[in-house]
Amino acid sequence: AAGDASAPAHVFSTSRPAGAPVRIGTGTHEQQVTPTRGKQRGEPVVRSFQSVTLENEYLRLTILPELGERVHQVLDKTTGEQVFHVGPIEYSGNVFTGFGEHAGGVQLYHPYYHGGNPYVAGCLYTTRTHADGSAEVVMGITHYPLLQRTTMTVSLAPGEAVFRIRYRFENLQPIPVGFNPWFNGVGTTRGDVQFILPTHHWADHWYGYNDGERFTTLYPWPIDEQGRDISYAKTAHKLSAFSYGVYDDFAALYYHELDRGFARIFDHHRMPAAKAFISYNPEGGSLPWCELWGAASHNMEDPLWLGPNEVRSYEELWMPLHGIGGMTWADEHGAIKLDRDGDRLQVGAYVTRDLGRGAVRLVADGVTVLEQSAALSPAQPFTAVTALPADADEVRIAVLDEAGRTVLEYQHFYSNRPKPTFDLPDKPWRRRTPLAKAQWEEAFTPMMTWGPWWHPPRSYAEVLANDPDNLEAQLGKARALWMDEATGLANAPAGGKRTADPAPAKLAEAQALLESLRGSDDPLIAARATALLALVRMSQGDFDATADVVAADAMLDTALTAHLRALAAVRAEDWPAAQRHAQRACALAPDATLPRLLYAIALLRAGDAPAAERVLRVLHEANPVEPAAIALLRDAAEHRGDEQAVASWTDRLAHLQHAETEPFEGALKQLDALRAGRLLNTRAIDTLSGPDLPGSAP
Repeated sequence: AAGDASAPAHVFSTSRPAGAPVRIGTGTHEQQVTPTRGKQRGEPVVRSFQSVTLENEYLRLTILPELGERVHQVLDKTTGEQVFHVGPIEYSGNVFTGFGEHAGGVQLYHPYYHGGNPYVAGCLYTTRTHADGSAEVVMGITHYPLLQRTTMTVSLAPGEAVFRIRYRFENLQPIPVGFNPWFNGVGTTRGDVQFILPTHHWADHWYGYNDGERFTTLYPWPIDEQGRDISYAKTAHKLSAFSYGVYDDFAALYYHELDRGFARIFDHHRMPAAKAFISYNPEGGSLPWCELWGAASHNMEDPLWLGPNEVRSYEELWMPLHGIGGMTWADEHGAIKLDRDGDRLQVGAYVTRDLGRGAVRLVADGVTVLEQSAALSPAQPFTAVTALPADADEVRIAVLDEAGRTVLEYQHFYSNRPKPTFDLPDKPWRRRTPLAKAQWEEAFTPMMTWGPWWHPPRSYAEVLANDPDNLEAQLGKARALWMDEATGLANAPAGGKRTADPAPAKLAEAQALLESLRGSDDPLIAARATALLALVRMSQGDFDATADVVAADAMLDTALTAHLRALAAVRAEDWPAAQRHAQRACALAPDATLPRLLYAIALLRAGDAPAAERVLRVLHEANPVEPAAIALLRDAAEHRGDEQAVASWTDRLAHLQHAETEPFEGALKQLDALRAGRLLNTRAIDTLSGPDLPGSAP
């Protein structure tokens, strides 16, 4: 199931080759930027940005946290070439007025559709080293007022020609929010570039939602209906190709004339997307970049849901490729190329670490046709040409290290075999009921970068006009009204000017709906309405009216309601109750940030600093750029009288504050709200506009 946290998980190897510890460098990096707003609009300028580098024997990664969650450049030291496209960046700094065009590298798009962090929202960041010699850069940002948090950890290990990225996504809103992160590796547009996607089917944008042949047809990949190989830029006839039915854990692009490229390794059970974006015109007018995408959903218009305080994590691996003439298959240890021409087979093997004097073995239909010793490393790819029986079907290739251990193994069949068909998952919006359409619009609208396309309260009102007794639609409208009021996003026009003043009528309408639903004969509807009513009443400033949520009700035993009970106990300064309810919230949502912070606050008020530290260290390990956790860890150290620890935590806070002010201040405002037992007023915080131009003159 797309994005299903219960799906089987691909587990990357934890073993690491020996080598010198990864080097971490800090400094500045000069980058050309073209502002798309402000006084310097349209005028390219060079700016100096804070930079962090990770470097081992094979790769040097350059990361610019001021320019959003991305790996800016990756140098393959074995070839002296950049792995990804390198170019200028267009900077808008405003999620509503456009987005930063591709400077290159690997980019994360979340939570906003198409814009994501390439609109250049500066990140809090830190670096960490580990006992095995690996090092990582952790970048994080919370998007206000939507309250979606992203943490991106880029890691490099000794002796490996790969880098890993771990993503942690968290919804800090007390209601479900649409969720659809996308991950993008950027290449340079050339006619010889080939996109290798493990799929038999592709579709365009909006597949499964809009009507018409373009949006309801799956096309064959990589050979089209006319027998053309459309996986090359020079033969592609569509800008975007979204894979459907991805059957393996890799995707790649390869420049055949340059004999190099890159691959992305991922868990296709949990990240079922592999998309190619191609803009190539041999007569000119091509975009300078092309793209290799992945995601937690099949299509950009296919949002999932992230529940209140829910955390989802994903991991992928990127590797350079070169010297093997193309790519057929890859995993985290390397890549294989098999190219058959009659009775001859061209073989290539690229490995991601030094295997010493290893060997390559090729078996065709049970008969060994090639067994060759070779020095194998990222700097020494293996290639050979061998005879192959004309009727050979099954080919197995194995790459062994100097100890005889199998590092890569791949099986390929040349005879025609039935290709599986792909059935579109039965998504709610695929069923196209009026309620499902409204739910889809509720999920999708907050992710729009240039202002909403739909107004969810109005979407639900349209459902209720024809079906006034629809309880789910009533809940949906109340939820959408609360979200509209809490963020001010739903009525934001082009230009990003949100409504500054609250609109009490929206909350009053939501309150009336929910008061009615509390009397429903359906106990689950009644319980959900009660929890949502507590949020509405808190937003109205009537904290006494939230007492119903505090009452012990088995139907309300969720992480959210336990957290709300803890907030009520904090307001009453009932610290034993605050501990009890916050502990329950942590048990039900162990990865969530807000319940864990609240639990630590209650423990500190009760004088149990060591217990508070144990609670907070779990959070700090998962997200070391969470300022509120560091501030509370400093408070705990003060309680214990540990001056050295106080100084250390103070230094970390100062580093984060210097890195990016707005996300830092937002996190501390969240901490103040928790200490007061209240919800955060997200209208007071805005990270969507950004400065006119980041960086400084070189």
